[in-house]
Amino acid sequence: MLGEFEEMFNEMMNKISLQANDTFSKISFTQQPINEVPTYSNIVKSKSMVVIKPKDAEQTNSKTKLDIMRNIDPIDLKLGVSQVKQIKDGGILIGCDNPEGAKNFKKIANEKLSTDYKISDVRKFLPKIRIVGLVENYSSDDILKFLRGQNSVLSDVTHLRVLKTWATRKNPNVFQALIELDAGAYGLVMDLGKLFVNFDACSVFDATDVRICFRCSGFNHIQSNCSLKITCPKCTGEHPLNKCTSSTLKCINCNNANLADTSHAVWDAAKCPIYKKKLNNLKSSIFVTK
Repeated sequence: MLGEFEEMFNEMMNKISLQANDTFSKISFTQQPINEVPTYSNIVKSKSMVVIKPKDAEQTNSKTKLDIMRNIDPIDLKLGVSQVKQIKDGGILIGCDNPEGAKNFKKIANEKLSTDYKISDVRKFLPKIRIVGLVENYSSDDILKFLRGQNSVLSDVTHLRVLKTWATRKNPNVFQALIELDAGAYGLVMDLGKLFVNFDACSVFDATDVRICFRCSGFNHIQSNCSLKITCPKCTGEHPLNKCTSSTLKCINCNNANLADTSHAVWDAAKCPIYKKKLNNLKSSIFVTK
């Protein structure tokens, strides 16, 4: 079994190498102006991902990968597979260079593997930024008009959405906005550090956060989809957050992990090592080409 797997893997890698050399030989390079700011259309967008998980949760990743290789040829089918990663429960994460490749991969996988496997898309993660320094409480439409019209990195971004606006604590006459945007634009905006909104150069801050369940205080799901025991994310008591009267902070996640310092809330990114790790993992999943 192992010998067969290695032989198939080596054959596939040889095909990929030959195709890459052929493609590279056809590329012509032109020098770009040093000060030219790239637009979003010139940025490589996030990979399109497909998850293949065995219905038997005890199955190994190697068996899943072998079945994929036996049934799907990424070279002949021109699927643009550029990432393969093992995930839990024997699953394999497949990354394609474009949505069409991922769509075709999913179609073929459903045709050939659906008897023993669950095939699904990965919801694209959309990072958030906070822009501070608006001198007026602009409408969402006006903010989007200014952002697209005055900032070349956002001129043709596919996804750009104002989630909310509110006054700053220090000055109620100065406003801030929470913006959701594509991963490619996020990388460029964070590099710039500022965005123009009308005649104001607004500061930009990372506002990406981890989804917390305010029922069980776990991560990556919400309370409406949770059936676990109610645990306060502030004090670990058996009550919801809005009923908490405790002045003592205690993190249930750090307590369950037997960590020394538990004197903080579940959502405290500055003090909670578990939240911080989740956040770093989330940010590392943002594929950005600068």
